[in-house]
Amino acid sequence: MLSISTIKAGQAAALSDYYSAKVSAGELTPEQAIERQVADRAAEIAEGRGLSDEDAMALAKREQLMKSGLAATQGAGAYYKSAEEKPRLVWIKGGGPKGARVTDEQLLAHLQGFTADGSRRLLDAHPKRLQAIARELGMADDAVMEGPALAAVREGLHPETGAPLEGRAAKMARAAWAAKDHSDTQVTTYDLTFSAPKGLSVLAGFGDEKLRERIIGLHEQAADAAMEWAETADIFAVSRGHAREIALGATPLQTMRKTELSSRAGDPLISHVLMSAAAVGDDGRRTTLDGRSVYHASRVIRSRYEATLATLVQEEMGITIALNEAGVREVVGFDEGVLEQYSKRSAEVAEKLAELQRADRLLVTRVESDRLGYEEAAERRDAGVPLDAEQAQMADDWDRYEQVLREWASGRVATSTRQKASLESRSTKGELSEQEQLRVWATAADRPDVARLLGDVRRVTQGQRQAATVESVVAAALARATSDASVIRQKDLVASLHEVWPAAWPMENLLTVQQALMQSEELLQLTEHTLLQPGAGPVARGSSSPPARP
Repeated sequence: MLSISTIKAGQAAALSDYYSAKVSAGELTPEQAIERQVADRAAEIAEGRGLSDEDAMALAKREQLMKSGLAATQGAGAYYKSAEEKPRLVWIKGGGPKGARVTDEQLLAHLQGFTADGSRRLLDAHPKRLQAIARELGMADDAVMEGPALAAVREGLHPETGAPLEGRAAKMARAAWAAKDHSDTQVTTYDLTFSAPKGLSVLAGFGDEKLRERIIGLHEQAADAAMEWAETADIFAVSRGHAREIALGATPLQTMRKTELSSRAGDPLISHVLMSAAAVGDDGRRTTLDGRSVYHASRVIRSRYEATLATLVQEEMGITIALNEAGVREVVGFDEGVLEQYSKRSAEVAEKLAELQRADRLLVTRVESDRLGYEEAAERRDAGVPLDAEQAQMADDWDRYEQVLREWASGRVATSTRQKASLESRSTKGELSEQEQLRVWATAADRPDVARLLGDVRRVTQGQRQAATVESVVAAALARATSDASVIRQKDLVASLHEVWPAAWPMENLLTVQQALMQSEELLQLTEHTLLQPGAGPVARGSSSPPARP
């Protein structure tokens, strides 16, 4: 399983010592702490300047948004820090040797969008380009463009005199930092969270240290392989052109991985891959990734991780991972009672999702009772007309109303709704460290019998060693891709193939089977769906002519 969230430069803006302590103690969420800090600041402004509460709150919120610097990510940094004896927070690429432990300072710099040593922003021009600017400014040949000097030039000022840059130096600086947003709202990092199948998580949590480290190693190996494949497959992109109409392949500049083996809700084994939003495009320019490419790539990355992990545990442990009846990859033959016992987190998310959906139904009823009024409020807001609090809420409700109708029409729950359910169902209590959690699991009265569980799933695997044929895999991939789609894209077919890939098959055979899928008669004769190829328009639903081969 894979989920994606973003980290912004000012997301966890500078909490006071008091509220930071409250957050650490688990009494407040970071969001609640920030809200209280803003409220306190608004009270100070109102009293000191004699402003109304509304104006004071607006100023306090603006101050909070404008805060930047390394302290801005302390809240996010604390979440990802690793205090474990084993290096659970390590570099994958860019900031240090692969597998090297990430220091707290490097983590904070990374989340803020800086190089590992904090000397430069990742989106700063290439060092050679900075040297050219330094020479144009008459700086010494051995001068290093970093720190205060770099900050001054970035703002269009001479690093020695503080005067505005002029002439060629000014043009070079403007070109080096053209259209780059370094505000607190800038996305600096993508958190791609890889979750191991529940059965593997249980085995890792309750098994001995040797078994635990073996499973964690395979999980991390699969996550790293999926990320490396994503880069070589060129599925991340940056946008170019005045209207961002041109997409170029891109490579993220820095990536680190944080693995967690502790969870209040019994979903222990996950890895956060913290990938910088800063990337170098195929044209050599450094800009932020097109967020759409990251989210569009998530399905294929997830499928690659799951297929690779299934292959690794099959080869290394004699365990099969396959799709269950719910369409989720799970350890075949694992005790369902044990899985249910340690699936509290999934149940929490499902309960919150149902609650949000009930609220959506009530919202739809409310909006449709005065549809014209809600729509008019949204139109007035979009036209820049000032609204009172009630009208502003009506405009926001109209936006949500339209989104809910789109979800209902598609028959799917939007990713944003699922993410909201996940976020709102989180407990505010602090989590135990890995060592503390392991001690809790070791003394649990109802701890599962790991030896029995392992024996059961291995016997099931041995009984199911029946080689699948290429034809059956192609048919399964095609059926999965067309099950709920009216338009099929080549990437959907590839993702479906990853999802049904037999655990016992080596990934090296994937390209051969993919070619068989693209040339299959079933696909060529398919007229109930549409095949959209790169650079080609869709074939109309029900067309008498089959789509061209990809």
